[in-house]
Amino acid sequence: MRNNFFLGLLLGLCAPLIALGLTEYSLVGGNLFPRQPLFLYALAAGANLLLVRVFYAKQYSRDKIAKGILVITFIAMLVFLYMYKMDM
Repeated sequence: MRNNFFLGLLLGLCAPLIALGLTEYSLVGGNLFPRQPLFLYALAAGANLLLVRVFYAKQYSRDKIAKGILVITFIAMLVFLYMYKMDM
């Protein structure tokens, strides 16, 4: 596995897209968590931050991948919060 920033962006985009799909295009988000609509997005952010921790570990030392995951996590969370606040 190469140490590539764009690979980190792609890896970091997976969890937020899954959370978006489960929340917007299925009944999972509404049925399981009706009072907490941002729960799946927070879960996706937590999964990405766990990946950042794994890639920053000294035995892997893939810091560019971790930076890509971190950047996309913050951008995705800002976009999701903006979209959620616009619906209110």
